[in-house]
Amino acid sequence: MINLSNEWVLLTLEKELKLQKEMNVNPLINKLEKNKQEIILKLIEKIKQNGDKIFETDKSLIQDVLNLSTEEAIPALIEILNINETGKHEPCTAFAMILKFAKKEPQIALKLLNEALIKKQAPQYYLNELIEKTKVK
Repeated sequence: MINLSNEWVLLTLEKELKLQKEMNVNPLINKLEKNKQEIILKLIEKIKQNGDKIFETDKSLIQDVLNLSTEEAIPALIEILNINETGKHEPCTAFAMILKFAKKEPQIALKLLNEALIKKQAPQYYLNELIEKTKVK
């Protein structure tokens, strides 16, 4: 913007801050066996490093995660939806993993997703989309 007059111009900016919850999987995974904790923590690190490319570069890790039970994996994956987005589709990677579990066990997934929505455990728009995609038709 260029001011062509000799007058002062005052601009005001209105911005709404979206509060983003900090990702904290520790309370969720502390009750899991050590090897399962390591799988979740490794998944988080790989998502931070590679984003959605992990589906190409870390297939064995993806399989390790998918070998977890739905009840163990989805709560941690819901928490991972709170991961910072740096342009590598980090939350979308967790989103896709949740859908993989929801395809196997939609009723359990729906229950966990609805609980997370009520407790505001992750961004509402992700949870709403996941719930819609998981509903059995």
